[in-house]
Amino acid sequence: MTNKRNLDYESAETGAAWAKDVDDTVNNLSGKNLDRLLDVSGTNDLTGTLLLSTGFTSITNGAKCSLVPPNNNNGAMTLQLQDASTSPPENLDTQYPIRRGDGTATEENDIVGGRLLSLEFNSTDAYWRVISQISYDSSDVGTQKLYTFVDCIRSSETWIAPHDCQARIWVIAAGGSGAATNGGSGRAGGGGAGQVVRKDVTLSASDELVITIGAQGAGVSHNSDGSDAGNTTVTGPDSLSLTAEGGKGGTHSVVGADGPGGAGGNEASHGGDEAFSGGDGGDATGQYTGGGGGACGLWKNGNDADDNPTDNTGTLGAGLDDNETVTRFLASTMYPFMLDGAKGGVEDGGVGGNFCGGGGGGHTSANGVTASDQIVGSGSGGLAAHTGGCTTGDGGVSFVIIEFSVDTA
Repeated sequence: MTNKRNLDYESAETGAAWAKDVDDTVNNLSGKNLDRLLDVSGTNDLTGTLLLSTGFTSITNGAKCSLVPPNNNNGAMTLQLQDASTSPPENLDTQYPIRRGDGTATEENDIVGGRLLSLEFNSTDAYWRVISQISYDSSDVGTQKLYTFVDCIRSSETWIAPHDCQARIWVIAAGGSGAATNGGSGRAGGGGAGQVVRKDVTLSASDELVITIGAQGAGVSHNSDGSDAGNTTVTGPDSLSLTAEGGKGGTHSVVGADGPGGAGGNEASHGGDEAFSGGDGGDATGQYTGGGGGACGLWKNGNDADDNPTDNTGTLGAGLDDNETVTRFLASTMYPFMLDGAKGGVEDGGVGGNFCGGGGGGHTSANGVTASDQIVGSGSGGLAAHTGGCTTGDGGVSFVIIEFSVDTA
């Protein structure tokens, strides 16, 4: 016999009771599934980032997570969760011990570096219990390209391959910022999103990838065009040369002319196996309007933001609208990066979702309004004020993701 729970709204005595039942259920499910930790580092004292930390207060009893430790342990182990949405990442809750399945302390070489490790939290005794660790070696890799490791690089550096491996490189360029204007029936176009480039490569131990991260388009004050984002590049062995173009800034007007949105990044000589252009920012064509920001694409070109012809309004930024992207990412080690494909908000230039959400274009009658910065790759919205100052948000940041396999030597 299996347990079954039926959330039947007709069985609830009141609407509030039904809402609480749903709230308790969702919180219980989300609190017990922490997904795969990113940027895992350390040997005995591990840290790993939890990308989605909204509403996080403490670790729930029975919560599960997975991670790939970079090294074999040489003694008792601990794990510290960190918040990936902050820079630098901030610690979440306490650093807890990692113990064997029987509750005893881990000993040297209990945990093998490079293999997926699954843990479950025991709140009664305050430790992480080892559920399982995948047991495979390089002979299992073959042509399957098992991308066991994931490195997320947010600033320029030289990345060195730790061993012979198959690797997939993602280059996500930054987004441009929206324009800003005030008075005179002004119009402010949204920023374009950054281009995405993908390349599969074979690397030898100690091969170097030189990564240069382009800056996002900085937000601007009223009566200014938005800022262009820089290009992000990766160079390496065998003439590897990848370029993802940053999104362009939106254009403003103060005398009733249209405010065109910035173009999405679309470098033709990208050097990758595939490349996906960033979505264009929306044009602002109505009086006192801001156009939305464009969105990044990952398995397809990024979506353009809609134009905004309606006087005295903001508009949504571009968002994710196809199930293929979500479906393909569920089978990828990168799926935690794209948990939110929501469109940006409208009022005063709202923030968009990860990757696929452009910033909303804003309209305001207030003085001194600053719109929201974007998260990753997408363009920020344009902002139009009737009077007084206003400032648009920054475009989304750039980064490079390297997925790579266990040792294939």
